[in-house]
Amino acid sequence: MARVNLYDWADILQYGVTNMGHNWNVLHDLMTKCEFPPMYEARTREYYLSDIESNQYGMPKEVCEVIIAFMNNEGITEMVVE
Repeated sequence: MARVNLYDWADILQYGVTNMGHNWNVLHDLMTKCEFPPMYEARTREYYLSDIESNQYGMPKEVCEVIIAFMNNEGITEMVVE
């Protein structure tokens, strides 16, 4: 059976605020504008560390830095965000 690394996107937002000093409202705005959290009909989204590092998703630099730091802290290379 495959293991799934499932995270609520607010946990990643909180990590950026608590551990990296970002402002909650500013980071929330950046994350939602680039559609990092699942939106509309999608209930989850998959992310891969290598794709974030090479910015395959076209996210702002600040968002990529938070996601990379979160994934490194958790010791994962892929995750599903709900």
